[in-house]
Amino acid sequence: MRYLMPLLSACAAVAFSAPASAATFLSTQQLGGDRLELSITTDDTQGVLQTENLLSYTLKFRGYDLSGRGTRYESGLYIAGTSPLIANGSKLTFDSSTTGGLVLYADGGSTALLLSSGTTAGPYESFIVNGTIEATASLPGRFVLATALPEPSTWLMMLAGFGIAGGMLRHRRQKVIPSAITYGR
Repeated sequence: MRYLMPLLSACAAVAFSAPASAATFLSTQQLGGDRLELSITTDDTQGVLQTENLLSYTLKFRGYDLSGRGTRYESGLYIAGTSPLIANGSKLTFDSSTTGGLVLYADGGSTALLLSSGTTAGPYESFIVNGTIEATASLPGRFVLATALPEPSTWLMMLAGFGIAGGMLRHRRQKVIPSAITYGR
């Protein structure tokens, strides 16, 4: 019984520390004076990302609540040309010195967010609905597009560790120190 809690905590640490199979990156930015919220999930590949590394996205902008998965035409993600996306640890960087772009589309391709780097006008970001540009903005040369969100298993492991440590502290036996002084007789 004495070794049960440390054994359980070691088992929990091993079970929950398995590598994640996906990474989710979150971004909040301004586009055309309005707030744009973007979440991109990748397959946890590090370095330059290709279309097949992008798993899904969600996008909230001007009342639109869009999402897409994979590279389906109805709603998905697509990298055109040389990939401008670089995953490095907890950051997803957009490098506009490349000749490519990132397209996030929904509604059969009628609604899209386009981040383009290889143009003569310079890098830009546009939100397009039915072929009409609703909002556009210039992009800097290289910038952090999004930062990583910890995996649920990471949060679960942390909470389990706190619970186990608290349980160990609560159920710790207090040692009785015998007294050398005797009374009476």
